[in-house]
Amino acid sequence: MIKKIGIKKFGILLIIFFSVSLLFSSCGKKSSSLVGTSSGTSSSSSGGSALSVSGTVNGGLSPISGSSVALMEAGSASSLSTATTNSSGQFTLTIPSSAAGILYVEAVGGSTNGGANNNNIQLLAFVNVGAPSSIISNLVVNELTTSAFMEAMFHFGMVSSAGGTITFTSPANTAAQTNAVAQYNNMVTISGALNTSSTNLTSSDQNSLYFAADALASCVENSGNCSAMMTDTGGASNMIGSLYNLLNNPSETAGLNTLASGMETSTGWSFSSTPTAVSFILPSAVNYYSAGNNTEGIAIDASGNIWVTHSNGNNTVTELNSSGSIVNTFTVGTTPTGIAIDSSGNVWVANTQSASVSEITTSGSVNTISLPTPSKGNPPEPSGIAIDANGNIWVSDNDDNYSLTELNSSGNEAAGSPFNLLTLGGPGNIFNLAIDSSNNVWITDDGAAVYEFTSSKTINGPFDRANSGAAMPWGIAIAPSGVLWVTNSNSNQVAELNSGGTVLNTTTVGTGPTGIAIDSNGDIWVADTMGGPSLMELNSSGTVISTFTIQGAPLGIAIDASGNLWIANSSGVAKLSGVAAGPQFFPYKGPQWPNGQF
Repeated sequence: MIKKIGIKKFGILLIIFFSVSLLFSSCGKKSSSLVGTSSGTSSSSSGGSALSVSGTVNGGLSPISGSSVALMEAGSASSLSTATTNSSGQFTLTIPSSAAGILYVEAVGGSTNGGANNNNIQLLAFVNVGAPSSIISNLVVNELTTSAFMEAMFHFGMVSSAGGTITFTSPANTAAQTNAVAQYNNMVTISGALNTSSTNLTSSDQNSLYFAADALASCVENSGNCSAMMTDTGGASNMIGSLYNLLNNPSETAGLNTLASGMETSTGWSFSSTPTAVSFILPSAVNYYSAGNNTEGIAIDASGNIWVTHSNGNNTVTELNSSGSIVNTFTVGTTPTGIAIDSSGNVWVANTQSASVSEITTSGSVNTISLPTPSKGNPPEPSGIAIDANGNIWVSDNDDNYSLTELNSSGNEAAGSPFNLLTLGGPGNIFNLAIDSSNNVWITDDGAAVYEFTSSKTINGPFDRANSGAAMPWGIAIAPSGVLWVTNSNSNQVAELNSGGTVLNTTTVGTGPTGIAIDSNGDIWVADTMGGPSLMELNSSGTVISTFTIQGAPLGIAIDASGNLWIANSSGVAKLSGVAAGPQFFPYKGPQWPNGQF
């Protein structure tokens, strides 16, 4: 839709964690005892199998002998098999056929170049998701694989720290597991080298991986550097804790510069410049698909099909399959913007300039429903649309009508609708909607505030009005924890509110944040319509952890069950593959993004 507001701007899973602790003491040893033979070619196992993984543990380019190696399974507290590396750093581990989830190798302690045992050594590498179909050979475990492993696990919310203890977790949904391993393989090869064949690995990614690996190598090859490395990364108690702290505080590199720079020659991992901040951005392909111009709203159905609206005169909705190919195009009302999909798979569209809502049924028919004129008398301009758990459709009015319309699943107006929010002390110009688990409707208003329209038809708010983060609240989404995240377009901020409306946190992002979606890990994805970076990822604490460049003007965002991001970018649809942990809700009971406007 078209809306003048100061300067022009484009507007817009439940996861269950089963935790398994991987405990490291301050000296770097795993809490459980590790047993094995000195030959490095045999192992003890909790279940017999002909499958195995063999390889080498290296510190930089040098083998580590006498290292205790374990095959671990995220979701299990016990090692599946263990061994000790021989003088050449070699090991073999048995893989039980019952293995499931993420499998990885952990190497603790050992010595390099014939030196004394270094208990601080802690190195990691991915093996597979579940038992592999064949024997794995020549797996290298080193500082570079450790950096890539920790980045992948960190990004998908599968690693945490409490009191210096590092804990790896395994999510119930397989999307996060699959994507974590895929991203790891995008960064490094089985031989422990940078994956130079990955076209998605940028020079910044390489620089950060090499820098982190060299910092770890300074401790691996000289135990005298370990204390300095841990101190320089927030007082970590062990090597993995140092890397975890660096991921949480990427600007904490100053003290590591000397340590890392001193290792470039011996490791061969030369970073082109000393970073002032480590920039870990998961390498991911961005694909663009033609879906017509002026794409704005976006939603994904239970079959994985993508639905987009076309504003500014196109008057159509396009359906794409999961491969990005156009399946159908439907003519609806004038200037379709907001879009939501009910639990039966029917698509509901807000037609801003024809005062109507269209329903595209699962059989492909289009039913267009005229909306009643609000008590103020202006024709309604429906923009935001969302669907509650009872199947009722909620539509916002963006023409200063102070109006919120409720329809039942048949498209009939509910009793009392449209609700005059002004008489209830609420907003006049409603942008976008999100509905919480108690069927309360949360509203963004261009009066620089957020309101709650409760299931008992009362208004709470305004919230966040006095806070600088409320300058033009635009998009709104609700995290699995129940907290709300709001993009504030004029102040270039994202605000976090609790379920009572109290502002918990604000983060400055981009130059015009609009669209917003939250994945099943609770990470927040924000589109920046006015400039770069055009897509940002924040963790649940509000810290920006990744940035991406998307062509066009990104507006709506939706996340599919495989953790792919789909973005309506004004000139079509963009797909960012395998970077999220899966959707917040599936199938969708309402949109995960706010409707775009300008």
